Amino acid sequence: MTSTVHQLTKGSEAKFKKTDRKRYFAPALLALCANLFLLPQASADQTISAMAGPWPITIRTCSYDAGAVCSLTWRGKEFINDYDHGRQLQSASSFDNLGESFNPTEAGAAVPYNGVNPSASSSILQGEWATSNVLATQTRMAFWYPVGGNQVSNHILNKRITIGLPNMPHVIEYLTQFTIPSNETHSFGVFEALTGYMPPEFSKFYTFDVRNNAVMEAPLSDGPGEQNLPVIFSTPDGGWAMGIYSPEAPQPTFAGLGYGRFRFPDTVKWNNVFRIYNPSGTYHFRSYVIVGSLENVKVSMTQLYNYVH
Repeated sequence: MTSTVHQLTKGSEAKFKKTDRKRYFAPALLALCANLFLLPQASADQTISAMAGPWPITIRTCSYDAGAVCSLTWRGKEFINDYDHGRQLQSASSFDNLGESFNPTEAGAAVPYNGVNPSASSSILQGEWATSNVLATQTRMAFWYPVGGNQVSNHILNKRITIGLPNMPHVIEYLTQFTIPSNETHSFGVFEALTGYMPPEFSKFYTFDVRNNAVMEAPLSDGPGEQNLPVIFSTPDGGWAMGIYSPEAPQPTFAGLGYGRFRFPDTVKWNNVFRIYNPSGTYHFRSYVIVGSLENVKVSMTQLYNYVH
């Protein structure tokens, strides 16, 4: 179908309010409110790339994941686990403490409904565009498990991904917008603004206190669960690493939370999470994914902190 949507525009210079009493608006995300046409595409297979040191960061979205990021590579290494529709580099939400029982998910539904990849997604890609290093999508998210017999929700996710910031080629800006249907009422919402499922070889978990420029392996070790410092996953030799940082995390109301880490037998997972009471309407979040060696990630995260504050 063709629809007018709140699109992430291609400029990223807009200034942001750091907080809002009702919503978390992230810098440059107000651009999502520009009413532009996103034409639906038969395929969401898009690739964007930009150099980060001698090697490119290359991001690919897949049609079978309804436009979610199914691959991210740098220096010959795949950073993303794309086994089923719950992994990838993607976004999701849940409401009223129901967890996976009410869980709109960007890439699709659970294995009994969508299967392992490559397999068709229940989520509906409504539009997309891409340039050399920027892409944007709009997706009507599937429920992870059907709700009231419905496999597809009416929750809409918009995202815009930009590889590279000024003098920070290892930083990926990841802007998300969640729109809750006007006919739904919820007492509590958990927004997984972004999660990354990675191969298990990214086995070293770190936190990085950007305020004090200190890397700490303990007490992060295996988790599971959230804490309030940015997370870095690295290969044991430090040759490849991915970090996650959001200027709005942790939230004042949930000061001990914001960044999760989880270890499973065949994958590892980090996430950037926000919680909102009585959610309604549209919410915007900004996350930054940092990719390179462990040293690249540490240096870039410090630069990023100084850039956004």
